[in-house]
Amino acid sequence: MATIKDIAKISGVSYPTVSHVLNRTRDVSPKTQKKVFDAINKLGYIPNGVARGLRRSRMNTIGVVFPFPVTSFFTTHCYGPIVDGIMVGAQSHKQTAMFYVAEHYPDIPESLQQYCDGRSDGLVVIGQRTNLPFVAALKARSYPFVCVTEAWEDSGVPYVDAMQSQLASGLLDHFVSLGHRRIAILPGREAEINVQQRLIGSNEGLDRHGLSREECPISFGNYDPQSGYDRTRDLFQDSKPGSRPTAILCFNDHLAWGALAALADLGLKCPEDVSVAGIDDSPPSVSSNPPLTSMRLPLHEIGEQAISVLIDVINGEPRDIARRNIPGELIVRQSTASPNS
Repeated sequence: MATIKDIAKISGVSYPTVSHVLNRTRDVSPKTQKKVFDAINKLGYIPNGVARGLRRSRMNTIGVVFPFPVTSFFTTHCYGPIVDGIMVGAQSHKQTAMFYVAEHYPDIPESLQQYCDGRSDGLVVIGQRTNLPFVAALKARSYPFVCVTEAWEDSGVPYVDAMQSQLASGLLDHFVSLGHRRIAILPGREAEINVQQRLIGSNEGLDRHGLSREECPISFGNYDPQSGYDRTRDLFQDSKPGSRPTAILCFNDHLAWGALAALADLGLKCPEDVSVAGIDDSPPSVSSNPPLTSMRLPLHEIGEQAISVLIDVINGEPRDIARRNIPGELIVRQSTASPNS
């Protein structure tokens, strides 16, 4: 097996110069670099990244802890773009990404050893709430990590997430700009972090626009189309045209699809009678009937920024300031319009 000494001999340069070229630890002239790389190609040399990392106390490898079946990369609309962003971020920082795929996170600190065994310089933790035991154990052992989504802003741990409150307040602003004053709000389960954060945004929007809580009812439930359907029927089937909401703000697109189906079954047209909007901008929203107005989650940006934040943490940036919230983008389609009443 070829070694650096063999490369130095064939290229006619010193051993330290070959090391500098391989590790990018000093500027070397293009002519000399070409000699070294020509020798590498001739010998078929493959660097031992693990040994190099041990010598330099840096592996240039990022661990990505993903607590879902690998099929979720392809079947869940949010994970693919996040993973794509992570790969782009890793490439731009000259890092290798190593994925740990499992059905769930371990709850006990002893189980962290499989993730913190020295093969990576730090971890990107996807989909784990920042107030749960796995994150607390990582924090306790001072291992570099960053949480992606499911983040409490006052958790004291590094994270990257969408600006959740802005997602809801942005939709509310859109409805008000169209002239709506009676806006029903359909969140998910109240205990979920993103639901609570989006509620902050919607409530701030209600106050900012002087909207009545009585005319803007909030109805909690699950994050699925059936829940959106059931709650919409409950809100509209017994209400009179002059008092019923003219718009429905849904905390995800699945709820909005259910709301659209319920309105159709009640004989109400969207957006002529009731406007509907969601959060996610998941692919089916383009082809729903009508195409759905939605706040687009910055999923690719979240993944890419997670690598940047983690590199900062690895390099010593304080954890309590290594946090980023990325705003979403309003995508207006045919499911929202000015009210008729």
